[in-house]
Amino acid sequence: HGGGGSSSSRSGLYLLLKCSLLVGNIELGARGVGVHTLTVHDIIGPLSVVEAAASFPAWMDALPVDAAIKQVLLNEKIDEEAFAMLEEADLKELSIPLGPRKLLAKEIAKRNE
Repeated sequence: HGGGGSSSSRSGLYLLLKCSLLVGNIELGARGVGVHTLTVHDIIGPLSVVEAAASFPAWMDALPVDAAIKQVLLNEKIDEEAFAMLEEADLKELSIPLGPRKLLAKEIAKRNE
């Protein structure tokens, strides 16, 4: 047999083992053995953030917060003009944690000077 088939089956085996390990962690977590239970967000979330990062407008890229917080702003259709009108209560309503909320409030104040 040629080497191509062997490489393909090795890739398939790797994928199968990787999936089995993920499922194994979920099962162990569900039994309360103390292993972290993986969620879809744990597996897919980081990929979504990486994909979304490419679509942030330049003004948003410059904000001193991580991609997840920027994604919240994007999901809420907050453009640069709306951002300048946000108050800390608005940021709290968006469930933005205290640290990033303070950083964004400082940035908004700077823009409104």
